[in-house]
Amino acid sequence: MPNPRRCLIVQLEPRHEETLPSMVDAANRAGYRPVVMLSNRSKRRRGDIFSEVPGLDADVRYEGFNDDSGLDRLTALAGECDFVLMNSFNRRKSIDWAMGLKVPVIILVHSIEHFLEEPATQAALDNPRVQFLTLSSHVMSELVARIGKARMDRVDVVEPCLWSVDDPKPASGTPRRVALPGAISLRTRDYPGLIRAVAENRKAFEGYRFVLGSGGEDREAIEAETRAKGLEPWFEYLPLSGDQVAQDVYMDSLRRSQVMLSLIPDDFEKYQTLKITSAVPTSVGFAVPLIMDRWSVACYRAPLIGADHGLRASLDRLLSLTEEELQAHRAALIAYRRERLALNGQALARLAARVR
Repeated sequence: MPNPRRCLIVQLEPRHEETLPSMVDAANRAGYRPVVMLSNRSKRRRGDIFSEVPGLDADVRYEGFNDDSGLDRLTALAGECDFVLMNSFNRRKSIDWAMGLKVPVIILVHSIEHFLEEPATQAALDNPRVQFLTLSSHVMSELVARIGKARMDRVDVVEPCLWSVDDPKPASGTPRRVALPGAISLRTRDYPGLIRAVAENRKAFEGYRFVLGSGGEDREAIEAETRAKGLEPWFEYLPLSGDQVAQDVYMDSLRRSQVMLSLIPDDFEKYQTLKITSAVPTSVGFAVPLIMDRWSVACYRAPLIGADHGLRASLDRLLSLTEEELQAHRAALIAYRRERLALNGQALARLAARVR
């Protein structure tokens, strides 16, 4: 890239690292070589995500933000850049720092609910030099509906589906590894329903291995339940490093998976309105076919495997999948990923141009 412009991508808290490679790729496609500033704590907790996604054009730096000196250096760096992209906007320190900048700011909205509950949001909406990114079209649509269509030109989408610079290389094989992405929480995933279904019909699920790839508030209880029921041959838990699964372990497991389940409970609707489930961009990024209900398929627009309402319907669809069907969905996911990454770059370029 000849003489790329500079922007700054900031993630002060040790979370949301999974969206950073997609933000960098979008910036590269928009003509920018970003400086990426992350918390040292994120590296200690899960490792360096950029070592798992090599090949991006960025200056990645880890910094301690526990005192004012780290933020002062960050402010000086921001003044040398065309804009600052806040990879999250839901902690006091990040919000106060971003709202005090004199340069244009692009805010990534992970959850509309949290964003609109934040007192500083109104000031951000009133400032024409502040733009907004969402992680899916359905979230953008809902955000515009909430903040008013007069602000719609300030909102766009970057889908966080980049987990490798090159096209993913899907895996086949047996037992068929079924990835269950996302933090292990009974509030957002129907693990009890899955455990009950496998325990009631173990023979039907021979040749399948359900892989839980994260930490989370309910991991210990769910892991204990599967062991108490003697379901070790059907369930695998990736090892924890502290309270998290390391990036290299998590990503290696996804590269070896054949299919994914979302396990969204029937009474949990935020993933179709206010935020995204990480399952969809993970499916696209690794070209691992994902089974979801018809409403979710309509919301996310990616080439997902549609199933009727309820966990039982998703499991029936899982058991019916042929290798030929999986191969066709993998090819469709790779094609969608290529198109979506190009659109990501166009979206960021458009927002950046509005505030130059």
